[in-house]
Amino acid sequence: MIRERWFADSYEFTEGDIRDVEYRAGQLGTPAMRGSNATVAQRTGELWRPKVHEAGDFTLSIWFGTYQRQAQLMWDDIVRAVIAPHRLVTWRRITANGETRTCQGEVTAALQPTAIAQNGYRADLEVHVPSGYWQGEQLLTYASGDTGPDDRTRVLTLPGLATSTAALEALTIRLAGGKDAALVNPVLTDTTDRGRADVLRYNQLIGAKQSLTLDNDTWALAAGGGLALNSAAVQYTGDRYLALAAAPPGVTQQLTLTSSSPIPAGAGVTVSGYRSFLC
Repeated sequence: MIRERWFADSYEFTEGDIRDVEYRAGQLGTPAMRGSNATVAQRTGELWRPKVHEAGDFTLSIWFGTYQRQAQLMWDDIVRAVIAPHRLVTWRRITANGETRTCQGEVTAALQPTAIAQNGYRADLEVHVPSGYWQGEQLLTYASGDTGPDDRTRVLTLPGLATSTAALEALTIRLAGGKDAALVNPVLTDTTDRGRADVLRYNQLIGAKQSLTLDNDTWALAAGGGLALNSAAVQYTGDRYLALAAAPPGVTQQLTLTSSSPIPAGAGVTVSGYRSFLC
């Protein structure tokens, strides 16, 4: 266990002696859901529809200063650190177990510090997070092996991402041909227990030593090894190439790769991404 720390860009609030965070409000909330169910005339109840998250918010309650002049100078520094109308500020939290989480947020509400006698101040910093999510700091990468349930199937598990509390919408997926033979018409399916069951297809072969990389975050497609990329051959059933839902406790996200012909040695799928957390 370590002491939790908070930063706005490089400015630290949890100095400890003359400036710190009070854990009183708004740090464990989650964003609301957006979307609604449908009603049908003469039918009981509603038809359920999938939802997405709204933007996120959190409140950082801080105190600062041990005498008036010091407190005023420190408040000026805090305002300069958190008020940036022209950009988003990077908010960083190091949790008590040592994990670093970041988000991009803005302070849009008016700031109204409260005096603590003649010594210092308290203030609530209300931070709005347009993306709705925090992101882990460590990039995690997983690759399928050369064996599977049969010669046309490979199963990939993503254990490091299982503790995410938010959807994994910014994954990077790399489909690769074999050392000496092609990967033919690859299909990547979310087979996570209680997952989305989304499917990603490339209806064309990826030749030996060639690759196709799909970036969920930027929608970029990148061909490697001389692959003649056919963007029309990329098909997917979800709202991104392949996003994964947060897994229930005890469940690990899982992807299954299948091919129209036996998967050659060296061929397979690699998935990279960061843990994602609700704000």
